[in-house]
Amino acid sequence: MHLMKTHPLRLWGTPLLAFPALALPLLTIGLAAPAARGQIKPNFVVILSDDQGWNGLSTPMDPNVVGPNSGSDFYETPNLAALATQGMRFRQAYAAAPNCSPTRASIQLGLNPASINLTDIVGRDDLYNNSAPSGTDLMEPLTVPRLPVAEVQSIAQRIKAADASYVTAHLGKWHQTTPAVKPSVAGGAVPYRAGDPSDFGYDVHDGARANNPVNSARDPKEIFSLSSRAIDFMDAHAGASGDNAPFYLQVSHYAVHDAPVTLPDSQAKYQDKLATNPGVVHPGGNSTDRVKYAGMTEDLDTGVGQILDYLANTPDPRNPGMMLKDTTYVIYTSDNGALLQNTNNLPLYDEKATSWEGGVRVPMIVRGPGVAANTVSAVPVVSTDLYATVTSLAGSTAPLPKYADSADFSSVLHNGGELASGEASLVRGSGANGEIFIHFPHYVRDTTPMSSMVEGDGSFKFVRIYGVGGASTDYLFDLNRTISGPNDTWETIDPADARNLANNPAYAGQLASMQTRFDAWVQTSDASLPYEIAAPVDIRWNASDNSRNTGFEGPAWRSVTDVDNRPREQMLIETNRGSVELVEIDAQGLGSHAYRFSCGGGLLRSFFHVSEDSPNASSLTITPDTDDSASFEFWFRSSDLDNGQVLLESGGGARGLSITLGGGDANPEVRLRLADNGAGKALVTTASLADADVFDEFVHLVAVVDETDAGGQIASLYVNGVLASQSHDVIGGGNVDWDGPGNAGIGMVATVLGGINGPGLAPFGTAGFEGDLARFSFLNTALTPEEVAARFAAVPEPTSAAAAAVGLLLICSRRRR
Repeated sequence: MHLMKTHPLRLWGTPLLAFPALALPLLTIGLAAPAARGQIKPNFVVILSDDQGWNGLSTPMDPNVVGPNSGSDFYETPNLAALATQGMRFRQAYAAAPNCSPTRASIQLGLNPASINLTDIVGRDDLYNNSAPSGTDLMEPLTVPRLPVAEVQSIAQRIKAADASYVTAHLGKWHQTTPAVKPSVAGGAVPYRAGDPSDFGYDVHDGARANNPVNSARDPKEIFSLSSRAIDFMDAHAGASGDNAPFYLQVSHYAVHDAPVTLPDSQAKYQDKLATNPGVVHPGGNSTDRVKYAGMTEDLDTGVGQILDYLANTPDPRNPGMMLKDTTYVIYTSDNGALLQNTNNLPLYDEKATSWEGGVRVPMIVRGPGVAANTVSAVPVVSTDLYATVTSLAGSTAPLPKYADSADFSSVLHNGGELASGEASLVRGSGANGEIFIHFPHYVRDTTPMSSMVEGDGSFKFVRIYGVGGASTDYLFDLNRTISGPNDTWETIDPADARNLANNPAYAGQLASMQTRFDAWVQTSDASLPYEIAAPVDIRWNASDNSRNTGFEGPAWRSVTDVDNRPREQMLIETNRGSVELVEIDAQGLGSHAYRFSCGGGLLRSFFHVSEDSPNASSLTITPDTDDSASFEFWFRSSDLDNGQVLLESGGGARGLSITLGGGDANPEVRLRLADNGAGKALVTTASLADADVFDEFVHLVAVVDETDAGGQIASLYVNGVLASQSHDVIGGGNVDWDGPGNAGIGMVATVLGGINGPGLAPFGTAGFEGDLARFSFLNTALTPEEVAARFAAVPEPTSAAAAAVGLLLICSRRRR
């Protein structure tokens, strides 16, 4: 629903002095005393800008240390300057990530985005589909396509759990699920998508909107329509005819994200200013886009001013004698730092999409009951902390969710910006000393995968840039070092620069301590790291041990092998097409459980990646891995083979691999097929399962693709430790480049059966697997016959015990058990 009442404060493009709140003397903009704070239910307005740098406001974020250079002398943001004068600025506020979606998730769920594997923009990478840049030295982890709905409690839900009288709204950019369609009108809702605001306790919202504002000449980036609807929402609950309910409102702006759009008057103003008073911090250059960016910054400030004006001039119906500004916490911050194409971030180094300060240090201003006016706090905070802080101020006393990494800094707000006596830092779930961890293991533009860690007291920062062969580059910086001029920065990418204290023996202990704590955080947070595709892996799944599964992405089977990369380790259980259930088994050596596949259910994951997809890419600095060797190991038994079934498939229809079962109950067979339709190549081998008693006992099956043999590429099938079939007859000659990107399915077709097109014998079929799977392994190398035999022998008498599965048995076709 949308509340679209007309309100007299909507004066699009009106000069700032037209807003009464800004004309009030500062002494009249008083805040409720702490004594009154305990008698009210506060309201909350969280305003989130998009891609706005730490120094992107005309009010400096660090006036006492860095000074004027921590603000802009070119942009004009008088409303936010007034808000800062009335409230508290944080000199060292961080976004939880240097990109949009992860930071927004941190606010909604109070967790470090790395713990849910949401470290980049949703839609750029998908849990099932590898769209990561190819031709890079490292492969970046794939990110989840949406916020988890199960096992979490959002900020809105936690507020309502503490006090059911609260009403909640999220207006503007959501960008925490797969990309949504662009609405036809500003503020138009989009169709429901899993993980949109309705799943997280919001009564009023715009749906799962991404970075898709509807721009118009009088409403650039929907700045003013967002303010209009925000005021409508507040008026419905706090206005003269409202229902008197306390509210939580998040307004997530599309400004100042590129491409810059501004009011014509604003553009003309800054074009003139550029010629007469260009400033130093944000001179704007001669670029039209830089002028538009300056105008857009002021337009955003104007929109924020309309909300602040409403709060300043509207009596609080629940608290006679007080205005809404006296009973409402206003929090202003940004989702990450600014891009350098239209501005600069000095004295911060670099920009958005890096974990350098320019990508993650952001403006933060808080005004509200008990917050001392015109104060600056040196306590480091992060966007994740808004979850615990806001819900605490709303009255929540329940323990934080076990996954939460959020620190409650409400005591800092009510203590003049200082920590309580005896406290050295805030305390977060990931660090007893309040460490802030920022994880961005991705390539974006010229960015190299990197992570960073800031000490809880804000003194030192550790940066790691990931490299091949485990040869990462570690940095250490003193964030309390005095900035010597407008072009100085605390950080630099040059490891030999004196600012990098990692090379200074005097700081060896500090570096070692931060390295140890960072490495421990990677494990405890379940952060996914980039990987070198050529590095050998042997990833094993055991149905009797799924203890590493977090459950955030829903039902899943997680490997017992830890390769520090959740997308490589995890297969989601897909039951929309059928059933996959964990059942008890009696099979000595294999453990106590197996997954039973029935009626078309199966497992989904990204494709099984074994080689470099674009070996000629210019960004590669190492020898590309073009070896398509791989091994797939199963311990399985079948229920019915009257129709062709998929045991495994990977890739797409043009390039991919499949392992299918067929031949009927009387003559069961297995077929390994790899194909590259574009090159007209395929390699197929088929083995009999007739001697394996596949219907009554667990069978050990290993499919091997070997590209290291001097005689050419070989496809082999092993049954119970013995070679059962082999072929090196590549149709089309040479080797089959089967390792194509796409999805992969275990027991089902994920999207299109891998390698289904092209020459040679076709797969047996596309039906879902009917049977049990107790263990599975994937290797990006070719197992030798001796290694296969040893792996079979390592499971003691796996087929000697009678099968006695216990559990629900769904009947989809004629079954033997």
